[in-house]
Amino acid sequence: MENKKRCVKFFLVNCVVILTMLVSMSFSVFAEESEEDVTIRPISFLFMMKKDSIMKFSGEQLQSLAKGELVEPTLTYTELKTADSEMNLIDIKSGKSMAFMFITKDAIQALASDGLSIISNWVTGGVLISCLGQDGDFLKEALGFGGSRAVISSDELLGGVSDLFVLYASSKTVFREINFPIDNLGLDKIMDNIVQWFLETKSELAAEENRAGDAWESHYTKEWKGSYSTSNSGTYRFLINVQKLIDNSSTKDWYLVSTSLTSSIHGYDCANLSTCGPYTTKVDYKVALLSGASLYDYMPTGTVGGGSKGFSIGGGLDGSVASDSVGVGGNFSASYSESYDFTDVTLTDKTDFVSNTVNWECRLRGPDYTWYPFITPASGVSANSYTWKPSFIAEVKEGASLQLQIDPTIEQVKDTIYFYVFWADISRSSSSWSNPFTITIDPPVTKSSKPVVKGVFPLL
Repeated sequence: MENKKRCVKFFLVNCVVILTMLVSMSFSVFAEESEEDVTIRPISFLFMMKKDSIMKFSGEQLQSLAKGELVEPTLTYTELKTADSEMNLIDIKSGKSMAFMFITKDAIQALASDGLSIISNWVTGGVLISCLGQDGDFLKEALGFGGSRAVISSDELLGGVSDLFVLYASSKTVFREINFPIDNLGLDKIMDNIVQWFLETKSELAAEENRAGDAWESHYTKEWKGSYSTSNSGTYRFLINVQKLIDNSSTKDWYLVSTSLTSSIHGYDCANLSTCGPYTTKVDYKVALLSGASLYDYMPTGTVGGGSKGFSIGGGLDGSVASDSVGVGGNFSASYSESYDFTDVTLTDKTDFVSNTVNWECRLRGPDYTWYPFITPASGVSANSYTWKPSFIAEVKEGASLQLQIDPTIEQVKDTIYFYVFWADISRSSSSWSNPFTITIDPPVTKSSKPVVKGVFPLL
C-alpha cells in the first residue's frame, strides 16, 4: 500500500511536468507570433482518487500548477455526472481541446455501472486515461476494452508500481495502450514520451481508419517501444494491429494483420575517423501462420530497393464482404493499401506460401569505408529514423482460432575503425531487439462480437 501511495504521489509530480510542457508549448507559439492573436487550445487535467472526488485543473490554475505551484483545483466535482455534463467530447474528438485523466483502482471499483459508462464514453471520446501500471488490466476490463493484456510482467516494468499504464481510444475496438517505465528516467523524459506517444497514436489511428477498407473491424492492437540496453544511442518501436473481415462466408474467416517497425538513431557521428555510428542496419520481420491458418495475401512483395512504391491487398475479398452486417453495405471494400519509401533500403522478400510464412529482410545502407580515410556516411534512413509497415491477410476455417508466431528484429550498430596504413579493420558492436512471441486470437462468438486474444509477449 505504501508503494502505491508513493507511486501516486510520484505521478502527481509527473502531471505537473506534462502540464508544464503542454502549456509552455502553447504559449511559446503566442510569444513568437506577437503581432497577431493566436487562439490557445484549452487543456484540462482531471485526477480521480475516489468516486466522489474529481479535481479539475484548467485555465489560470492549470498554468500555476504547470509552474510547480501548489494551487486549489479549478473545480472539484463530488459527482461524476456533473463532471460529465461539462466535458466537451465534441471539441476533444476534433482536436480543439485536450483532456488527460488519472484514475485509481479504488475509484474504478467504487463506481456503479452508470459511472463506468461515463468513463468509458470519455475514453472513446478522445480523453487520454491513465492509471498505475499494475492496474492497467483492471481498468481495461472494467471499461470493456478487451480484458487482460496477457503480458509477461515484472516488478521493474510491466505490472509493477514503477510503471504507468496509458490508454487512448477512438472506439471500443480501435485503441492503443502502453506501459511507460517511470524508474531510471527523468520526469521530463517520461512525460515527453507520453505526449509524443499520444500525438503519434492519434495520427496513426486516423490514418489507419482512412487506409483500411470499410469491411475490416479492428479487434486487437499492441505496442512495444524502448531503448537499447547497450551504450549505442537509439530506440525501437513495434506495433501490431489485427482486424477481422466482416464477411458473409459460412466456411472461412479472414484476418488482416498490419504492423509498424521503427528504428530511431540518436547522435550519429562519423566525423572523427575512429568511430562511426550508431546507425541502423536491419529492420527484419518474419511471421509463421500456425494451426492450419493459410496465407491469403501480403505486402510488400518481391525484392525491391530505391524510391517509393505502393501496394494493396484484400481487393479479391470484396465479394466476401457481408452486405447484411450492421454498418456494412455491399459496396464496402476489403482492400487495404500502403506506400513504402525504399530509398537507400533493400527489401528481400522470402515469403513462402507452402509453409505459410511471411518473411522480409529489410537492410538499410550504412557507411562505406572502401576509400578510407574518405568515409561515405550512412544513409539518412540508417543514421536517423526509419519506419516501414508490412501487412498480410490470414485465412482460417470458419470459427477457428488464428495463431501467429511473430519474430521482429531491429538492429543498430556502432563501428570502431583501426587503420594500419594499407588496410583498415572495422570492429562492430551491435544492439538488437529480437524477441519472438506467439499470439492466439480465438474466434468471436458471433460475427459481430470481439475475438479473445491471448498469448505470450516480449517485454518493453
